Amino acid sequence: MERFLKILNNRYFVFTAFVVTFCILLAFQLFNLQIINGESNSETAAKVGMRYTTIAAPRGDILDSNNNPIATSRAGYSVTIARTNIKAADRDAMLLKLVNIFQKNSDSYNVDLSKYLTFNPIDFGSNIKDNQDNIAKWKSDMSITNAQTPEEIFRYLRDNMFAIDKSYSDEDAYKILTLRYALFIKGYSVTSPFTLATDVKKETVIEISERKEEFPGISIESETIRQYNNAVDESHVIGYIGNISPEEYAAKKDAGYTEQDYIGKSGIELALEDKLRGMNGSQLASVNAKGDVVEQVKDVEPIPGSDVVLTIDQNLQKVAAEALKKQISVIKNDANYTNNFGDCNVGSLVAIDVNSGAVLAMASYPNFDPTIFISNTDDSRQRRATVLLDKYSPTLNRAVYGEYAPGSTFKSLVAVTGLETGNINENTLIYSPKSIEEEGQTLTCLSDHGTINVVSALRVSCNTFFYKVGMMTGLDSINNYANKFGFGKKTGIEIGDNQGFIADKAYKTEVTLGEGTWGFADTAYTAIGQRFTKATPIQIANYCAALANGGKLYSPHIVKKIVQNNGDAVSTDIKFTETGVSQKTLDIVKKGMVQVSQNRPEDFAKLWSKGIEVAVKTGTAEVGDEAVGRSSNAIYMCYAPADKPRIAIAIVMERGVWGVNATPIATKMLEQYFNTDVEVTPEPDIISNENVKILN
Repeated sequence: MERFLKILNNRYFVFTAFVVTFCILLAFQLFNLQIINGESNSETAAKVGMRYTTIAAPRGDILDSNNNPIATSRAGYSVTIARTNIKAADRDAMLLKLVNIFQKNSDSYNVDLSKYLTFNPIDFGSNIKDNQDNIAKWKSDMSITNAQTPEEIFRYLRDNMFAIDKSYSDEDAYKILTLRYALFIKGYSVTSPFTLATDVKKETVIEISERKEEFPGISIESETIRQYNNAVDESHVIGYIGNISPEEYAAKKDAGYTEQDYIGKSGIELALEDKLRGMNGSQLASVNAKGDVVEQVKDVEPIPGSDVVLTIDQNLQKVAAEALKKQISVIKNDANYTNNFGDCNVGSLVAIDVNSGAVLAMASYPNFDPTIFISNTDDSRQRRATVLLDKYSPTLNRAVYGEYAPGSTFKSLVAVTGLETGNINENTLIYSPKSIEEEGQTLTCLSDHGTINVVSALRVSCNTFFYKVGMMTGLDSINNYANKFGFGKKTGIEIGDNQGFIADKAYKTEVTLGEGTWGFADTAYTAIGQRFTKATPIQIANYCAALANGGKLYSPHIVKKIVQNNGDAVSTDIKFTETGVSQKTLDIVKKGMVQVSQNRPEDFAKLWSKGIEVAVKTGTAEVGDEAVGRSSNAIYMCYAPADKPRIAIAIVMERGVWGVNATPIATKMLEQYFNTDVEVTPEPDIISNENVKILN
């Protein structure tokens, strides 16, 4: 026993025993970690963070009134990058491989750098070119101090800021810079990937997937892509979507938008963005240091956006757009440089259901292809730049935002005013010579029409008759009825519009310094749709519809119904106000407007053969620069059938010379609407009001 105690007291023995015991325990723990729970612990060690990914909801479809799809969503793929521990040189080599794949397959990828700095030639991009303030701001944002010229800035970015290896050619270095710049501006991490390319080709998906070991941190993600189906004719109605701007993102981020989202920019896409967009889903996953997903933690499925069914009839829309384009070309090519100076380049039209306010067709020329705003291919970027720089503003919807003097189409309203106020009746005869003098001004007409009544005055569009009626009724009465028929205020259509303007006495004093106060001559000019009054084509169409339907001014609408993803549909409410105009007055005005169409039997004969009579009022609105070689605007409105109206049409062609020049457009639309199945007659010669035959 004494020997045993002596051994225990030996410090070397104690130390040895401790070491042996520790090793036994360590071995047991290693066995537990590596053998018993090895697989689980290995996965845990590989997890370095949680990645939250937004799954965009499929955007709702936009369809015409017959459920023909105009804008839809389809499945696609995007390429994303997450930060990994890859070396900088290897990352640059990888990015170059990606760009080469994208370019080989004509894929859209992030080229934001080209907006500021281009290659071949090296120059400032479109966002800052020729603008020293913008150049200075961009350089400041990028902390570029010494470099001045585009070449110097390129060298600075390549060699200093991003340190691209000198072995690369300038062309390859620029390819790398495009993606490095995007990553620098937008930022990315192992848990927050950045989208490098959208809607890539299947060849790209296959190649990247097959060579996955060459692309650490690169993932292929599914997405939904907006697709426009031959939507050029409807471009101004549906509008387009585009990349969210910094300003839009700041306003929308609390609603779940990301900096890489697309958002409605115009038309229905903008007006009903909140309905079309739906509700995004999400994916929560754990990722490793390579950026690979280790485990899916939680998925929330996206909720698709609602479908929007329009009141537009795609067949009527196509006829309208093509007829408008063709007639503008006819007028332009028939220049005589006397009154037609070959400057007719733009126009618009609106067709409305007179009994509901539903817009059946809305066209503006020139138009555009909405697809170019969602694609970043070289071709799309070039076409997009061409459209945005076009002096005729193809993206402008003139049907709702163009404001024009209504010209002689306003005479129908002045006729209503005279009849409703009792200043004239159907049998009132007014001497209407070729000119009259008022307040030292000579007020003219194209012809001496003698002594005529209101029906005849509408038929021959006599200026002198309506000068006198306007002065008899007074400006206040004219404006009162203009207001009742929707002039000077927005229509409330979903895609937005301008309100136009009703001339008033104070306005002249405010804007025309030196011309004095309002006089009788000003009222006379107002009565023929000149001077200060301005109207949009949709206002003219709606006013014409109210003349046709018994005096109801409907709220024009272009949305028939909204269909939610569960199938529930919400139809647009039909709203109107009563103008209070008597049917007797409207019938008198209709009689004069029908006789206008009877002045053009060669154009309306085929409609008449089907029992369809048309009420028409043309307008030729001077814009004040005819004396310097500019043509007048052509304004036109009609409704049909005259006895039981269903459709009203308004057409405006800027610099279209004469209102009657719009007749071929209207007849083609009416033939399509009533399915008369008649062949289109040859384009008539451009004529002037002086050549119109007056029927006795």
